[in-house]
Amino acid sequence: MKVKCIFASAVIALLGLSSCNNDDNVEIKDEAGIVKLHAALNEAVNTRLGTAWAGTETLGFYMVEVGEGFDAVVANKEYMVSSIGAMTAADGVEATYPKDGRDVNFISYFPYTAGLVNHVYPIDFTNKEIDDHDLVYAKVGPYNQTQEGAVTIPHNHQLTLLAVHVQNEEGEAISTATAKINRPVKASFDLKDGSLTVNAASATALDMAVNGTKVEAMIIPGTAGEIVFVNEEKSFTWDISEIDFLAGKKYTYTVKLIPSLVPAVEVVGIATITPWEDVVEEGAIDLDEDEENPGGGEQTTAVYTSNVALPEGTSGVQTSAYGGKVEFDGGSYDCLKLGTGSAGGSYEVAIGAGKTKLSFYACAWGTDTTSPELIVSTSASESQTIKLVANSGASGSSPYTIVNVSDMTLYTMNIAETAAETTVTFSTVESKKRALIFGVNAE
Repeated sequence: MKVKCIFASAVIALLGLSSCNNDDNVEIKDEAGIVKLHAALNEAVNTRLGTAWAGTETLGFYMVEVGEGFDAVVANKEYMVSSIGAMTAADGVEATYPKDGRDVNFISYFPYTAGLVNHVYPIDFTNKEIDDHDLVYAKVGPYNQTQEGAVTIPHNHQLTLLAVHVQNEEGEAISTATAKINRPVKASFDLKDGSLTVNAASATALDMAVNGTKVEAMIIPGTAGEIVFVNEEKSFTWDISEIDFLAGKKYTYTVKLIPSLVPAVEVVGIATITPWEDVVEEGAIDLDEDEENPGGGEQTTAVYTSNVALPEGTSGVQTSAYGGKVEFDGGSYDCLKLGTGSAGGSYEVAIGAGKTKLSFYACAWGTDTTSPELIVSTSASESQTIKLVANSGASGSSPYTIVNVSDMTLYTMNIAETAAETTVTFSTVESKKRALIFGVNAE
């Protein structure tokens, strides 16, 4: 979705007065005319703000004396914004201009955050979806009590939007790829002067949002990082550390995932950049398959504990499926064993509602070198077949001591958002098709 510039007539604010002296409220030093405000958005944008103010957002507002230092007449006062951009104080007490005619500047930002330290807004993308990321900021002035009309405050985006269209080797758009972007996820934005300080040590891998044949992420401006794509059990890495991402801009690229390509990355077209609007790039960036990371891609922090219910004990359940434990690195984790020496196995687990991704570790029986297949299917008819690699620790009876667990593949499967009754079935077929599965997580 895109956001267009929003211009609407201002709504006259209510008259009022309040006095406090902490950073989360307003300190009114003098009484005078009311401040009438109108919030506008800048260029088109694909963020949680949508195509206009929804009328449910709250902004933080400052009135600052013009001059040296930062003398806030009004500090971090919460304002509501209507769907046409009219700003009104959340507590019903509108700010007023100093009655002695002093000049003031206005600062406004979204989303409003209480409890700021030294007027610094903390940015933290950890454990958030792309729709939860946004930061707009404005500083305008000077104004004083002679101002008759409403002041329009144009808010500019301070983050960067990255969109990557994904294609196969033939240049056909694909919707089966997932991606993780590894970049800093924390920064500090100083509302006093609009400066950004990036926490380089906060770099971590986060899931990019999958939108059809495109993956997207809101990122902190600057350089550094890489994107790891996973498609059909193969991973592809794109080094983006040389790209200087600028605030308020949307970068659109196209990549081709090509397992046979040499060299690993070939740039055949460069995307242009415009202020927060779609760009049609010339060509695509070709990515070779990662040699050291086949399969489901690398997980920054491995999770071996399952968040779905696996069978307990070692008694047969469902069809040749058994519960047990895998052990490694001093830990013990629930696992699912499928199949016997003479038959494949099948086990169904409930994963609950609202899930869009399934991840798990799996290996074949320790002596099976025939690359047996594990079939993973949902009750929504989605299915994926995986060729397993044997692990010598997968033998005998529970507990199974897994060998070289750090080399094992984390398999991921994107699924349609689940309903409450959705189930996932793990199965193997034919004789001697045994598998161990653990770290099963639906999210």
